[in-house]
Amino acid sequence: PPRDELSTPELDRLRARRERVYAAGSVTMASGEAFEIFPAGIREWPGLWLRDAIVREGAQRTIETGFGLGLSALFMIEGAVEAAHLAGRPMHARHTAIDPGQRDEFDSAGLINLESAGVSARLELIEDDSLLALPRLIDAGRRFDLAFIDGQHNFDSTLIEDREPL
Repeated sequence: PPRDELSTPELDRLRARRERVYAAGSVTMASGEAFEIFPAGIREWPGLWLRDAIVREGAQRTIETGFGLGLSALFMIEGAVEAAHLAGRPMHARHTAIDPGQRDEFDSAGLINLESAGVSARLELIEDDSLLALPRLIDAGRRFDLAFIDGQHNFDSTLIEDREPL
């Protein structure tokens, strides 16, 4: 069932950006060229489900492996910002993304997408392999409320990405 969505200038900008991206079917890269959002990006309905799960759980510190076009990050940041506002802590919403190919493989499309949504200050991008970055985050004592594992899709990497605790 649809829920009443909180409205703030930041959330309104975020939602408007997300709607424009899905209507256009592409995001812009640093080169100025369009990058088609499919098949690399998350479809809208799973993204909305992810956003709603974040709000339902009250998750304000989120992490994902595989940043790519920044589409899942749009949904995750939207959910975290909404959850933080509902908890009375609007400045606590933070998203960490791990992706070694953001600048090379995706020509900064994800970064540009989040900047266009006005939420790049809420992002910490770790441009490294998740096999290396996740253990370092654990060793540093970093904790997250919700993780979306959508990075490397091979057996060995999935075992490391699924390591507890996050």
